Amino acid sequence: MSSPPHDELSDDDEPMYPLTRHSRPILPPSSPSPSSLQWTQQLRVYPLPNDTSDKILLPATALEQLLASLPFNTDLPHPLTFRITNPKTSHSTHVGVREFSAPADTIGIPSWITESLEIHSDDTVTVSIRILPKATRVKLRPLEAGYIEDDWKALLESQLRTHTTLTKGQILSIRAGVDSTFRFLIDELEPADAVNLIDTDVSAEIEEMSEDNARHTQNQRIQAAKQKNAEITDITIEKPIHGKIVKGEYVYFRMKQWEKSRNLEITLTAEGDADLLLSTSEDWKPKVDIHIWSDMSGEPTKRISLAPTNVELSNATILQIGIYGSTDATFDLVVRQPDTLTGTSTANGDLDSKPNAHQQGFTQCTNCLSWVPERSLILHQNFCLRNNFRCLQCTIVLPKVQQSSHWHCESCPLHGNSPSSFQKHQEIEHTPRDCVCGEHFNSLPSLANHRATSCPLKIIKCRFCQTFTEQGDLSALGMADMLSGLTAHEADCGSRTIECHVCGRRLRLKEMSVHQQLHDNERKNRAEPRNCRNINCTRPRGENVLGLCTVCPPLPVPVPVPGLPLFFLFSNVD
Repeated sequence: MSSPPHDELSDDDEPMYPLTRHSRPILPPSSPSPSSLQWTQQLRVYPLPNDTSDKILLPATALEQLLASLPFNTDLPHPLTFRITNPKTSHSTHVGVREFSAPADTIGIPSWITESLEIHSDDTVTVSIRILPKATRVKLRPLEAGYIEDDWKALLESQLRTHTTLTKGQILSIRAGVDSTFRFLIDELEPADAVNLIDTDVSAEIEEMSEDNARHTQNQRIQAAKQKNAEITDITIEKPIHGKIVKGEYVYFRMKQWEKSRNLEITLTAEGDADLLLSTSEDWKPKVDIHIWSDMSGEPTKRISLAPTNVELSNATILQIGIYGSTDATFDLVVRQPDTLTGTSTANGDLDSKPNAHQQGFTQCTNCLSWVPERSLILHQNFCLRNNFRCLQCTIVLPKVQQSSHWHCESCPLHGNSPSSFQKHQEIEHTPRDCVCGEHFNSLPSLANHRATSCPLKIIKCRFCQTFTEQGDLSALGMADMLSGLTAHEADCGSRTIECHVCGRRLRLKEMSVHQQLHDNERKNRAEPRNCRNINCTRPRGENVLGLCTVCPPLPVPVPVPGLPLFFLFSNVD
């Protein structure tokens, strides 16, 4: 018995979809509506320190439950956004999800969110899924005065890249370096009180401040402009500079040219107490709490000696010299390039280099170790033993009235001659310091060097996205990225691909500079094209026996020449 024939499918008929074993049609997948996806759980909190994003960690069971609660033939929405509520205070906010890798029945929440919701470790929160509309407009209110647009605009753009959602009434903190934070209140949002920021263009507005805050902000801008435009004196090798400095202020100098293959020595001599600070960055000036090299001892002469093999100096194009006034002081600054660097020595220097050393008719005093005439040795020693004191540890000679103020540090080989210098030494060299990134240091110079070089929270301008952002953890860099001088952010940002305009290959952004050098080398090594034999023409020579281009016509030759065609150049032959 034959089966009835199938009817032809007309254009007006609906397409037939195959059936599963449960006799349910397989329809094209669609996104769930905001009301169709429901999921709520009570989870125990553990904080995620040093995470500035708004992305949480959920357990793997949460993903299984979300997939099970989906309506038939629908996919999970993108992005996945959730509402977190503190049941004790009813405070809530919205977040995105980073991954489903948290331990069972727990949730990992960035520390800044737990603080804003007044949540502590091991507290229980309510987590429910929410499908949020895309943001179109956000209005922010500064919580303090003194914000300068040049500072926070680029930082705001960079910070919002790490956020999935925004909630009205939420406080948005923008970290500007290791010791500065801008705080804004999210005052208005459109089209809803909670929005997502993925794949959307957002118009950001800043609410006007009160009159007092506006006046204070204007004063801050004026002071910042003065500091930014403060005169930086150019300094050259072997050219001494004399100046004055006020307590608590900075004076800056800049050196652009020096022989990179020779030693570099910067010497500061001050009447008063002034500290010597150095950096190689054009973007920031050296200060007491952020610099690369420094001499902040209590001695009147400060000196920093740098060898040409110094890593920080090897690729430097500029050297910024800062002088900080611990007290009011006058100073003399000079930069030299000696053949040998000045080493650490005692205050008396080398004993054999003293005047009249080992000369006939001179003998050495047993107290001050200076060389005096033999005929006056007794008179000299009588006076020297009554008035001078020589430290047996460092061999420095001081008047006996200063003997009680002379000190030696028990933790390092440094010494000084006044109680104030001892107090300064202990504060700078032996007072523990903490960086906001969590690192611990035993001295101020080590903290300042960390902030200037390897701190993950150091603000840099990305060479790829051109935004100001934190450089990230440099310890996670690969060898190739490290040799290229990339920061952690630049290594990640430079992983995006782009097409080479020369060869059409797709390369990562961070590889493009090396790739372009290959094209430049090919171009330089390419043989130069031979020009047309017409001296008045600059076109390349064509493939013909006359050596002409494809445009220049041959001119007749009045007398036939053996071996040449009848038509050749008459007067335009090179």
